[in-house]
Amino acid sequence: MTSTYPTKEESVVIAAAEELMVKTMARYDPSHDAFHVRRVRKTALQLARTVSETLPEDKQPDLLTVELAALLHDILDKKYVSAEEAADPYAFFLPLFEKAASEGGSDLVKDHRARLISRIVENVSWSTEKKLIAAGKIDDWYRGCIELHCVQDADRLDAIGAFGILRCAAYSSAVNQPLHTPKDDPRFESSAIQHFYDKLLHIKDRLKTEPGKKLAEKRHKLDGTAIWGQRQIDGPGVWVTCVKGKERQTVGELYDLFESLGNELWPVGDVGDADTPQDSDDEAGGADDIEKQIAKEVAAMKRPRKETRFANCLTNTPCVVFISTKPPIDPVKLVTTHIQNVLGSGVTHTRFSQRLTPVSASCAANIPEVTTLCTRVLKSVLAEDPDKKFTYKIELRIRNHNTLKRDKLIPELAKCVPEGHTVNLDNPELYILVEIFKSVCGISVVKDYYKLQKFNVMEIANAKNLRDDGAEGRVAEKGQDETVGESAPVVAEGESATGDAEP
Repeated sequence: MTSTYPTKEESVVIAAAEELMVKTMARYDPSHDAFHVRRVRKTALQLARTVSETLPEDKQPDLLTVELAALLHDILDKKYVSAEEAADPYAFFLPLFEKAASEGGSDLVKDHRARLISRIVENVSWSTEKKLIAAGKIDDWYRGCIELHCVQDADRLDAIGAFGILRCAAYSSAVNQPLHTPKDDPRFESSAIQHFYDKLLHIKDRLKTEPGKKLAEKRHKLDGTAIWGQRQIDGPGVWVTCVKGKERQTVGELYDLFESLGNELWPVGDVGDADTPQDSDDEAGGADDIEKQIAKEVAAMKRPRKETRFANCLTNTPCVVFISTKPPIDPVKLVTTHIQNVLGSGVTHTRFSQRLTPVSASCAANIPEVTTLCTRVLKSVLAEDPDKKFTYKIELRIRNHNTLKRDKLIPELAKCVPEGHTVNLDNPELYILVEIFKSVCGISVVKDYYKLQKFNVMEIANAKNLRDDGAEGRVAEKGQDETVGESAPVVAEGESATGDAEP
């Protein structure tokens, strides 16, 4: 699998396939639209890249095959086209592949991937698999084709969770099927609720890739029923370690702290009151006052609600909290401003929060996506001073994750740093913070990380207060104290001294 995917030639075929997909899916209902297909494409590629981490190069899935099969997988769905139209996917898609090749794209007919893609499209569906199992026709290809498995799992993952509910309701509405009926109703078997028991609640047990199974588990409770509303860790935000057993209180105090800092750094414009009637001391009372009060209340009701800029994302892990942020909040500026405030005052404004680690952006924890994200984050930071050559150090922390190893990942991350910038492990100007938690990786670039005791606000406040009291504080420089910012552990952060995840 190449890290330069997609090439220029591959991009031509992908664009042609996506154009056909968009035109076709526009005729279908919202349960099978272009947005569904794009979600499947994204998940299938994520699964393929993650699977590749554990396979030798000659056994890794072909990303172009996965992406094209995902893009085309619902075009010949028998719910929308006749059996005759869907009978020969290769013949149907052949003009697409030939035209793309003639326009400078990869020649998938010549290298036989066109037949493989068509075969995946033909076999991807749940109903086709049921028929093959019933007929005893599951063959070695079906059992072993990783590209098929990535697309199948991605398609099925989009049928559970919140999107699964919405898609099931959308399709039932489109074909005029009831959402629910009594058991003695002849339409009971075709109702939307029955579809959950026939298929959707069984999906997690029929997935084939290991990362796909892990994604499915996140959407189900222990009793087998789906969790539809759980937030996933995503986007920019702040990782926070805290006192064990105080995670909920930590979230509450962080909301207060971050909202206060956010309002100071990125003020929310007050909704103007120009159209709201004001009280006037020199006007007579009576009916006019009542009308004004009613008008005032109505105007207040019409004001737009203030959008929440911070949200807690469930980690299901003791001592670890993740607060996601929305624009214009910059997590790095948010955290460093708070650190400087604590450094100057010795007051943390929190009781249970310990280390704050900003995340500028996040991605799935596999090498291709991590390196792509690292390159993007670094480009943005270095663009602020394009002529300067920095020294840097990569700070990698891994929690609850055992796929990526630091000895393999750090060299790949180093390749993302443009030439001219040099490594300095003792006193770097920039620290590239890489936080891997379960299946998510977050990255940011900061300064003075060791000087500011690894952004541990408890340590910074303690050191400040000890100095003010005339006592000898902890030494903040890493070179003088290797354990800087690491007091006797109040919490278990799930990492060893080298940053590797512990069992």
